Amino acid sequence: MKKLVLIISLCSALAMGLAATSAFAYTKGQAEADANSYAKSHYFQAENGYCEASGKNKAGEAQWYCAGPIDHYFGGEWHVNVGPYGEITYARE
Repeated sequence: MKKLVLIISLCSALAMGLAATSAFAYTKGQAEADANSYAKSHYFQAENGYCEASGKNKAGEAQWYCAGPIDHYFGGEWHVNVGPYGEITYARE
């Protein structure tokens, strides 16, 4: 009986840990909002862009690759990568 309780407790703790980890991962909407905000504050005449998933969910790595135009008359483009916890892992004009 004690082993059963221990096994159930460990399984519950593991399930809660996995649920908590995935709950912190940024959604596409959150990543786009952060990337657009970053681009507009760092690049002159940056316009709203879009994000694509990278398939990664590890701190310090890009979970979302985001890009958008800068003043479409001159054809520039910004690139910002957003990690699973909202950190900007890469930015380039």
